[in-house]
Amino acid sequence: MESAILAILSLIESFLPQLATVANAGSLIEKIINVLEQWLPIIVKEGPVVYQSVTGVINALSQDKSTTPEQLDRLNQLQAKADTDFEAAAKDVDPDAS
Repeated sequence: MESAILAILSLIESFLPQLATVANAGSLIEKIINVLEQWLPIIVKEGPVVYQSVTGVINALSQDKSTTPEQLDRLNQLQAKADTDFEAAAKDVDPDAS
């Protein structure tokens, strides 16, 4: 499952630099945020390698000029949830993790 999730995240990452040239970039950003929000519980189970990809997508979308203030708020919330959830998952694997 990890390889499938990484492939999807890699696909998303590959077209992020081109968002500025897309006419309806705001709509596309909205769809990506929705997918990340829905899949985060599944993604968290896959571990730290996937975490780096998720945060990379969130950071890229946060920095894109097409991202609306509302989308930026959702991305910030998503990043905070990802941080918390991945940290909790790491503790489940290694109780000594901080």
